[in-house]
Formats: sequence, structure tokens, C-alpha cells
Amino acid sequence: MYWKDGFHDKPVDGGVEITSAYWHELIDGQAQGKRIVTNAEGYPILVTGPQTVDEWKAKIIAAIEAHDKSDAVNGFTVDGLSMWLDRETRAGLERAIATDEALGNEMTSIWYEGPPPVEFKLPVAMAKGMLLRLEAYAKETFNRTQSHKATVYAFDTAKEIEAYDYTAGYPEKLTFNL
Repeated sequence: MYWKDGFHDKPVDGGVEITSAYWHELIDGQAQGKRIVTNAEGYPILVTGPQTVDEWKAKIIAAIEAHDKSDAVNGFTVDGLSMWLDRETRAGLERAIATDEALGNEMTSIWYEGPPPVEFKLPVAMAKGMLLRLEAYAKETFNRTQSHKATVYAFDTAKEIEAYDYTAGYPEKLTFNL
């Protein structure tokens, strides 16, 4: 028995030979709902998981959304301390910094929740610039995530979807030194 994108009784160009016992194992696995796919060496193996293109799309879209919410995307450093400020916190900081600026304060505080909480005292203009860069970074990561989703939805085959690297193309995390 031979395998190359399916079973063959006779040798085929680029195919691999399999035993009758292994062929039965593959057929039995397929009858139990597993799929037969070709591994990197060209041999058939049994796998579980999504079978239809729509199931693959749902799986990868969920993975894209999880990646978007992960530390791999949501993060920046201030003086070596890794952190993230969600949209609501950034909006609150923008209002607080604007208040300090309107009151004529030259300095403002940005707190990192920690633990432990850490206060960063910095000039208002610097805080505004940091927040502006952080907002631009967040927008760029959002755009990349949406682009990955659109790409996956446009695929026609499970093979394309499975091979797609949805972690690529995100901007480099920001680093601030005070």
C-alpha cells in the first residue's frame, strides 16, 4: 500500500510505502472521526481537530483574538517595568493629565497598579507624548488583529488557514525611559 494525498495500490511518484497493518489503523481512526493528513516526511498520520473550512476559521479566529489579548501584544515597558494600560485606563489618564495641564501643573503622576503600585512622576508634556504613542501602538495592534481576521475569512482551504501565521506583523512593543 502507498500514500500520497490518498491511498494507492501501486507506487506513485513522491509517495511513501505503508504496511497493511498501518493502513487498517488509519482507516479505523478515520472511522472514529479522526482525519488522515500528510506529515512533514510525507507519511499519513491521524489527527483530531477541525475538519471543515468554517471550523478551521473559527479555531484560528479564536486564536487571533487570544493573541490580541495576550502579553505578546499588550505591553510596553517604563524604566524596565513591563505593564499594560487598557483602553479605559488610558482614557482616564488622558483626562487626568489634561486636568493637570489645565491647572497649570508642570508635573503629573501615572500609577502602575502593580503589585506593588508604582508611581511615575513626569512632566505633563512627556506624559501626553507617552500616552499619544501608546494610543497609536494600540491602534496599530488593533488594525493588525483585524487584518489577520480578514485574511483568515478570505481563505478557501483548511490548509491555507492552518499554515497562516497570525502572530506576524505586530508592531514592536514600546519602551519608555524616564
